[in-house]
Amino acid sequence: MAFDFYFAGGQCQETTDLICKLNGNVLKSYVNDTKEIPKWFEYKKQGWQGKLLIDNGAFTVHRKGGSINIDEYIEWLNTNNDTIDYAIALDHIPGVWGTKRTYEELRDAPIKTWENYLYMVDKCTNPEKLLPVFHQGEDFKYLTQIVNFKIKGNYVPYICISGNKELTNTQREGWYLECFNVIKKSNNPNVKVHCLGSATLSNAVKFPMTSMDATSWIMTGATGGIFTDYGAVQVSKESIADKDNIAHFPKEVQENINKYCNKHGITLEQVQDNYKYRMMINVNYLYEKSKSTSYIGKMPKINKLF
Repeated sequence: MAFDFYFAGGQCQETTDLICKLNGNVLKSYVNDTKEIPKWFEYKKQGWQGKLLIDNGAFTVHRKGGSINIDEYIEWLNTNNDTIDYAIALDHIPGVWGTKRTYEELRDAPIKTWENYLYMVDKCTNPEKLLPVFHQGEDFKYLTQIVNFKIKGNYVPYICISGNKELTNTQREGWYLECFNVIKKSNNPNVKVHCLGSATLSNAVKFPMTSMDATSWIMTGATGGIFTDYGAVQVSKESIADKDNIAHFPKEVQENINKYCNKHGITLEQVQDNYKYRMMINVNYLYEKSKSTSYIGKMPKINKLF
């Protein structure tokens, strides 16, 4: 079973056009993408068949010392209900950015997040489109609470899990394993699961994730790299001295990467010279991998490193 990849963030018109052509999925921030989102509403009307997932932007606002008005968020979602496929319910970020969070702040955060979700379920036009959030570090009793919840007599259809990006992927995998074990034992074992902010394709093989999103396609391209079956490879001429640059790879590997670029109408020289072409290759690569990568049907045995 393939998974849905959501392209988070935004860059140039060329990559936007490509995502539309592929009917790729996008994640847009209610806070950061206020100018971009209306364009995607219009693309929907023009025939784009990808899915639009709205991130509430709570973490971004939290870092700036502010907060999101939940009623305004609900009103905006209801106004644009016809063109939004899914939206992440407003989660509560504990503490004040830049200061150590207290035990009480960490304890109360999932409670407030759950209260926000219940409030939104009651007031949103289509509460089935809301994805409640469970964060790494929170008590798993809150995940059980989420997946066993019913909307209009039916179990919640789609949830979001958010791993701690300050930890290694190995540490997050231990947490993913526990999440899916909890889900499997719940009354809602087949709930769809979105993994927030992760483009680690191996996770989609090891765990039954429905979807994931990331901005890595942008960052990798901007810093001179492209995604390949050999990993992220530096290709820019500015990084030619880097040992990870394609110039230092075996000739056969260079030829294979060149063939992959050519398959998408892009030359190796173009990706070496221009970040836009690198991002276009990354869009193609992640889109294709999302369609061909499948969960193996059995979760691995992983030590719980969290």
